Amino acid sequence: MIERPIKKAQEATEDIVDEGKVLCPWLPDPPRCPHDKSHMDALEEYVGEQAMTVPVWRCPECGYREYRHGD
Repeated sequence: MIERPIKKAQEATEDIVDEGKVLCPWLPDPPRCPHDKSHMDALEEYVGEQAMTVPVWRCPECGYREYRHGD
């Protein structure tokens, strides 16, 4: 008998969901947040330091933001 079958199934499902986000198979996956390792979303946001909207990567979980360059 398998020990803790429900817990093992949940862990396996989390791994699949975590690795399963692919926007287009021929493009690289979006970067991961350094804080919680979730995929980041590509957005255009207003940045006060530059007084304009710029392309950024934003983490949907924690709100971390970094600039997108060259895409």
